[in-house]
Amino acid sequence: MHIAIPAAKGSRTVIIVDGVEGPRIDRIQNTVLFSDDGLRHAYVGMVGTEAILVLDGKEVARLPAEQGMASIQDLVFSPQGKRFCYQRKEERGAISRLVMDGQIGEPYQSIQNLVFSPDETRFAYLGSKGDATGKMNLVVDGKDVGYQGVNPQFSPDGRTVVTVGHTPTESVLLMNGKPGSRAKSIRGVHMSKAGVNLLVIGKNPGNADNGEFIGSGGKKIEGTDCDRVEWLKFSPDGKRYAALCSVGGGVKYLVIDGKKGDTYEGITDFKFSDDSKRTMFFGRTSAGTFLVIDGEESDAYVNYQRPSFGGGGKRAGYIGGIAGSRAVDVVVDGRITKLNGGTGLEFSPDGNRYAVIASDGFFGALYLDGVEQPGVTVIPPNNPASDAPWVAFSPDGKHVAHFGALGNARDKRGLIVDGKMLGGMNGLYRAATFSPDGLHVFAFSQNPGNGKAFALLVDGKPVVVFDFLPFSNVGAPGPVYPAAMGDDGVFTFIGGQDGVFKRFRVTAM
Repeated sequence: MHIAIPAAKGSRTVIIVDGVEGPRIDRIQNTVLFSDDGLRHAYVGMVGTEAILVLDGKEVARLPAEQGMASIQDLVFSPQGKRFCYQRKEERGAISRLVMDGQIGEPYQSIQNLVFSPDETRFAYLGSKGDATGKMNLVVDGKDVGYQGVNPQFSPDGRTVVTVGHTPTESVLLMNGKPGSRAKSIRGVHMSKAGVNLLVIGKNPGNADNGEFIGSGGKKIEGTDCDRVEWLKFSPDGKRYAALCSVGGGVKYLVIDGKKGDTYEGITDFKFSDDSKRTMFFGRTSAGTFLVIDGEESDAYVNYQRPSFGGGGKRAGYIGGIAGSRAVDVVVDGRITKLNGGTGLEFSPDGNRYAVIASDGFFGALYLDGVEQPGVTVIPPNNPASDAPWVAFSPDGKHVAHFGALGNARDKRGLIVDGKMLGGMNGLYRAATFSPDGLHVFAFSQNPGNGKAFALLVDGKPVVVFDFLPFSNVGAPGPVYPAAMGDDGVFTFIGGQDGVFKRFRVTAM
């Protein structure tokens, strides 16, 4: 929902963020960094022989550039955007200082492993003094506390900094510098917000590939002996865990809450449901690929579409492709609906309803909760994302909207809500969006006429026409569009109009 644009300003360049110009610079040294919530931004610009740091639109630091390189590098916002830091390079890059919220830290040869506490009030990192030992000192809240192991992380309550110290014969868990658990080799520390604490332990000292297991409370978890623990994940509530273990010959298996699962040649796309009660992953064997939901395997399909949980976890569904045929199985909660071609499985937000399209690739029949809706043709939105949804549900699941036609008049197309056409359009761009109360629907129409490329429709009527809808692929698996519905019912988007980018806020009355 925020946008940065470089633009010429006389012989110089300015970075325009949300319509506000920053200082004039010769060139930008990095891409503009936004905080995760988009409310803050930072970048480094070169001005002659100096590097300037621009934070939230204002110059906050200026240092001489060395050998044409900016002496301000490695910009970082904390995950919630409360804190900002960068590395200040000195002596031709031989010295680094971490500058946190404007406070300059001690000099180090290198700085690594910066971490924040969950509430972002604290921070820690490792700094190398470059001595013969190669050890790195732990810096906590800007204070060098000496060598205290590696891989720092904060406990979920933020009170404890946990590191791992190594000797030639063993590893020791250090908590605020005080020794705790010991093992031949501690290779990973995992702590959940619910108090589940697990260690990945090597069977022999050092980091050689000589076998690992998972320990908890000073005891080995049975079934976790393997060559390598590839990853360990906690459920959203922090009360459950899953670990992927691999053994010789490419064999893999999952351990979920201490229970060892079946072996596969490959395991991918594991996830917990939002309510933490259910699990889903793909398991591959010589017999095919199977979607495994709560330990139960699907049939072997040649491909799978949109495997997902609905309603936080109370439902599960996917579309399975059948070899040598256009036919698919739509499987929801284990119940199979066979269609001659299908796509776009979508659950309503509460999970009570689902939609799927029986499609020939362009025109499709709408199925709601497994029942075909007569007289309705669905046409996909013109969205670059191949897995973009075709239909949209209202928050309460009572209404559904899509682009399409009614009856056999496929040349008369428009926005259809609950089987009724609200307004004609040449093409829908992205699935429609309902207001929080479900009483209004917002949609981007393509080629509305009058020389414009887009129009925002509210309940089928154009309210804003514009030239360009930007999108970005940075940091996301598919296109991200600057458009969102707020909890207050205000639909906000960024669009290009008359040669400039503007933020539009639209409320249905």
